[in-house]
Amino acid sequence: MSRITVVKPDGLIIVDGEGYNGIDLSFLDANIHAIQWYHTYGEVERKDERGRHLPNEEIDSFTAYESDVMAAWQAKKDEVISAQIAAERPQQA
Repeated sequence: MSRITVVKPDGLIIVDGEGYNGIDLSFLDANIHAIQWYHTYGEVERKDERGRHLPNEEIDSFTAYESDVMAAWQAKKDEVISAQIAAERPQQA
């Protein structure tokens, strides 16, 4: 599994150093601030209802987040690539 960083307030997902922001991460629990996945283990950073950091939760599987996070990251990547291709096309008069 990849090295993954998710920062919910920033709408940021980084997969193996390739990051995109402005991603809708509303599918994550409201109290999740960030998720760090280090190939075989990770942690979930949470905040309470007053915005205070709670102790990080260690996780040994990314499975609970993998499908949604990777789909959101891929959709944003595809959007960025499409915009780059469109910008490189010659403009027609």
